Amino acid sequence: TQYCVTVTDGCETTPQSICTNIIMREVPSPMFVTDTTEGCVPSSIEFSDITTYNLTETQTDSIIWLVDGIIYNDNSFLHAFENVGNYDVKLDIITQYGCRSSITVSEYISIHEIPNATFYVISNPTTIFNTEVDMINNTLGDNNIYEWSFPSGLPASSNGEAPTVLYPEGVAGEYPVQLYVTNEFNCKDSTTDIVHIISDVIIYAPNAFTPDGDQINNEWRVYIDGIDVEDF
Repeated sequence: TQYCVTVTDGCETTPQSICTNIIMREVPSPMFVTDTTEGCVPSSIEFSDITTYNLTETQTDSIIWLVDGIIYNDNSFLHAFENVGNYDVKLDIITQYGCRSSITVSEYISIHEIPNATFYVISNPTTIFNTEVDMINNTLGDNNIYEWSFPSGLPASSNGEAPTVLYPEGVAGEYPVQLYVTNEFNCKDSTTDIVHIISDVIIYAPNAFTPDGDQINNEWRVYIDGIDVEDF
């Protein structure tokens, strides 16, 4: 735009005028996007500058980001967040004409804690005559989602916080139990334990035998199960 200034002394002196063209350069309006604004620790988030200009001749000369105390100078970058918390994002744009502007978004990124999935079993070990066990959930958090897996158990799965499981009676074995926990921020963790079903001590003896040489029931003895006779 052309601006003119005229000076006069209020007398008969001819007024003096001077005109000049003033060029007002465009001031940038910084804008950015991220692939997400939330994550579970640790989490990597991609940042991208999407600043646009109304005038075609205006171009970005330099970019300065400040994220998590680290400075970046690229149009886009990936930042790894290693700690739980809320993070501000600052973007500073400078054009080739030296026009500068910045934007700061407070607590734009939220990084959440991963739940620590943990449980124990009552009673463990248990015997082949008492195969019902209780899962005692120790995972902290009020809004967690639980997914249990009990191969060979009844039920075979559960979404309860502390389910009870029945395993086959009379069969000794080791049964894996897996717990998946998802908190309200969709952060996940899992853990596994083993339910030990052991033989009980059984002592029994037949009330008859036939020592007649037919190779059937020729001997009589007391039978013991559930004890290692070599280590008793």
